[in-house]
Amino acid sequence: MSIVTPLNLYQRRIKAKEAFYRHELTKTRSDGLKFSYMAMEQIKPLVEKAYNDNGIVIDIVSMHLENVVEPWMQKNNYGGETQWHHQKGRLTLNLVNSDDPKDKAEVRVWGEAKDNSDKVINKVYTTAMKNFYKIEFNISEGPKDDTDAEQEPITKDVNVKKTQTQSAANKTAVSSGTSSPTPKPQTATTAKAETSIEKELSKVEVPKEDKENTEWDIEVPSDLATVRNLIMKMKEANPKIKALVDARVKELGKNYLGELPEDDVRATFILARRGF
Repeated sequence: MSIVTPLNLYQRRIKAKEAFYRHELTKTRSDGLKFSYMAMEQIKPLVEKAYNDNGIVIDIVSMHLENVVEPWMQKNNYGGETQWHHQKGRLTLNLVNSDDPKDKAEVRVWGEAKDNSDKVINKVYTTAMKNFYKIEFNISEGPKDDTDAEQEPITKDVNVKKTQTQSAANKTAVSSGTSSPTPKPQTATTAKAETSIEKELSKVEVPKEDKENTEWDIEVPSDLATVRNLIMKMKEANPKIKALVDARVKELGKNYLGELPEDDVRATFILARRGF
């Protein structure tokens, strides 16, 4: 009769990685963006299942927070001021063998985030955990995902195709002796609504650090509530944007904008802003 030797923690981690690698990860790339990103909502369940199936427990020990810069006040879009925070945190956790709690390994990872409320702590924690997952399971989000040097913004292609299609239609109309249909004039109500939201969008302010470090050529407010509010206003002002945003939400498997994860909300804002 053979004796089965229990696996130690490191053997279990290898098994967990083998299980994790059986799944194909897909990176999210929204229309109009120049880069891809890996959503936390995709990574976390796969890691948890791989660890649970192989008897590994993640035990959070502590998180040490410190300011990258001191909190500062900044004007918001409503005529007042909002206090902003930029913090980083060192998360300490233990990976524990569930069959032998003394068999464990300590891991320390860093996270960093900016926010204008107490959510900054949750953001730092989430960033730190995502960094741990990427390190532990060798998840790459490297330079090859930055398509700045590979393609022009998608909106330019759309405009070119639209111009070519319109030109072809005009030629067809001339050759057949008919005139091309005159586009419907914009109603006064719609024009007024669009002018109003354009003024509000022009007032969008982001912290200096975001402007220097952003990967996007569209400035996105750091306050998630403001981002959602601006998207809703663009939807109300322009039917095309409403259709665009609704299609995007449906594409991501959600029913409402409020159900989208933070990264997808910001990506949707950029998509709507490009088309507005």
